[in-house]
Amino acid sequence: TRCACLPLNSIAVMRHAKQNRSATSYVLRCLYLGTCVAVVAWWWLNRDAPEASIAFGWLVMLSTLPVGFAVGWVFGALSPLIENPTPAFGDFLNLLFWSCSVAAGYLQWFRLVPWLLRNRDREIATGSSRAA
Repeated sequence: TRCACLPLNSIAVMRHAKQNRSATSYVLRCLYLGTCVAVVAWWWLNRDAPEASIAFGWLVMLSTLPVGFAVGWVFGALSPLIENPTPAFGDFLNLLFWSCSVAAGYLQWFRLVPWLLRNRDREIATGSSRAA
């Protein structure tokens, strides 16, 4: 009978661990999205300042590290194709850059990294290794 209740205890422990993990994940998601919204709100309120767009770009890339630099590189590589954008179009491009960076950062930190960690944990648990 002692062995029969062991799986129930391990299931309860796993549920408790999953609840704690989901609470931590929720807090981290809120912090991430809150930071990103604060950055775009700061830029929106200061967008008429001379260097606000440059500071905005760096803040977005820093808040979505490391994938934000890749998105910034793509936008930087495409920017010479646009000659003398109007201020409204420049604002649109900044919001597009912010949206792409935030989405890529979210996918990176809250989808890809947990998936990689789960696969690593699964490999460790099963004892499989890729040692040459």
